[in-house]
Amino acid sequence: DAGLGRIAFYVLSTTVGFLLVGDLIVGLLFRSGAFGAAEVRIVWVVLIGATLGLLATTSSRLLQSVLYGSGDTRGPARIAITRVVLAAAAGFLLMLQLDRVVLAGAWVELMPGASLPQLTPIAPDVRASSQLVHLGALGLTLASSLAAAVEYRLLRELVTHRVGAAVRIGGSQRARLATAAAASAVAALVVRPFVVELSPILAGIAAIAVVGTVHVSVAVALGVEEARALVDTAMRTIRRR
Repeated sequence: DAGLGRIAFYVLSTTVGFLLVGDLIVGLLFRSGAFGAAEVRIVWVVLIGATLGLLATTSSRLLQSVLYGSGDTRGPARIAITRVVLAAAAGFLLMLQLDRVVLAGAWVELMPGASLPQLTPIAPDVRASSQLVHLGALGLTLASSLAAAVEYRLLRELVTHRVGAAVRIGGSQRARLATAAAASAVAALVVRPFVVELSPILAGIAAIAVVGTVHVSVAVALGVEEARALVDTAMRTIRRR
């Protein structure tokens, strides 16, 4: 329970950052030269698909360790195979559909002449002549997040059955962590208009600083143990210097 809370403390702030100011973070890391605003937007869209499964993925790794520690190695292996198969199947289907969805400015729409559902790839000559940004890769990351959610659910049931432990994503501190994440989300939305026109480096650093500071501050105020430990460690490090 403590481990799930510790994971959620760090991952929730990351999730908020990737979802709401992910373009600023991508710009901080990659934007220069030929990697411009359009490329940043593409990476952000694909990143959103992966971010949706981030908390389930990280929590599942702890549940796997619980099962391994209890002597159960076959259960996690079977569930891991299920995840891989599901991610491959869902990825194949979603990729074919979303490959016909394109970025149109700040919005998405079906490419001209396309219809859904589809079970075949876009014709090579159509793709070669297209100047549009296709979102097939988003289908792969969304499928990965879907498979991660299923894996977490199966692992949770197995842990509960085998060791009798209550498994709750975020642990017993989930309500306080959700409040801290919500506060950081509001902060991200408020600061975004003020920093989006800055240079990529300054905008990314400012966005990360605001989201992280608000998340940690609210978590400390609500008594989240991991947040207090993080602040205490940081203060001790500063004093030693």
